[in-house]
Amino acid sequence: MDRSWWTVAILVLVVLYGLYRLIIEEPASPSPVPYWMRASAVLIWLPLMYATGMSVVRILLALFFTNWLFARFKLLIKPLHPTVQADLGCWCACYG
Repeated sequence: MDRSWWTVAILVLVVLYGLYRLIIEEPASPSPVPYWMRASAVLIWLPLMYATGMSVVRILLALFFTNWLFARFKLLIKPLHPTVQADLGCWCACYG
């Protein structure tokens, strides 16, 4: 599930966003902060954006795989069964 195209897709998105900010949005900004300082801030945030994107993808893949795994197997938990399947049967036998 962890393929290299996730990495390439996120890297392309981050680079396109960085170019958009550096070429289109930042030069037209009326901010009194110099352009080189705003550009360096954008470049500093790009690795963090990449790491966040990869983390989100991996969490979503883990959730999807866990959901798929539990959908394949039916779990029958009987907490009060006397054979102590869920470790609560002994309490029922002692106090019930």
